[in-house]
Amino acid sequence: MPTRPPTLVLSQTGGPLYQQIEHQIKQKIAVGEWAAGDEIPSIRQLAADLSVSVITVKRAYLELEHAGLIVTQHGKGSFVAADVDRGSDVFEQEMVGHLEEAARLAATMGMSQREIVSRLRKALDETDDVRSLPKSSKESV
Repeated sequence: MPTRPPTLVLSQTGGPLYQQIEHQIKQKIAVGEWAAGDEIPSIRQLAADLSVSVITVKRAYLELEHAGLIVTQHGKGSFVAADVDRGSDVFEQEMVGHLEEAARLAATMGMSQREIVSRLRKALDETDDVRSLPKSSKESV
C-alpha cells in the first residue's frame, strides 16, 4: 500500500504541535479517510513535510499507538490499526473535546445557548445534506 500524503495543517496558536498532529490523524481515522491497514507517513517524512522536529511527530505517534489507533512495525512503517473501532471511546472523547472547545468559544463571544444550539443544528443539517449527495458531488463540496 502506498504511504498516504500528509494533509495536516499546523497552527502556531493551536496548541502543542504533537497534539495537533495527533488530533488530525485521529480525525482522519474517525471519518474513514485513513482506513484500517493503511500505511501512514513515516515519522521522518511527516516531520520533514510539516517542518517540525522528528521528536514532535514521534510523540504524536506514541500517543496514537497507546490509544490503539496505529501500529508501528520496525523496518516496515506505521499503519492504521487493523482493529480500529471508529465508534470507540477515543473518538467520542475527541468529539466531546471539540464540542466543549466550541461551546467555550461561543460563550466568550457572548452567544446565548439558544444561538449555539441553533448553529449546531444548522451544522448537523449541512452534514446530513453532504452525506446524502452522490459520491462525485461530495468531492466538489
